[in-house]
Amino acid sequence: MLSDKTVQILVVEDDEIDFKALKYAFEELKIANPVVRAENGVEALEILRGENGHEKLVQPYMILILPL
Repeated sequence: MLSDKTVQILVVEDDEIDFKALKYAFEELKIANPVVRAENGVEALEILRGENGHEKLVQPYMILILPL
């Protein structure tokens, strides 16, 4: 179970390799926050709202949108 202070990270990224590189960088930097991936903006909104079969992301959270 997450504590009330645990910040979840929502990453919006459609490229699997870029997402894995980010996860690797987090591991190297010892960032242990839970990471959730959305492949596009629509899926990110579904996760934030808890819609369409996605579990709602619990606050507090941080959203990372990786550039092209």
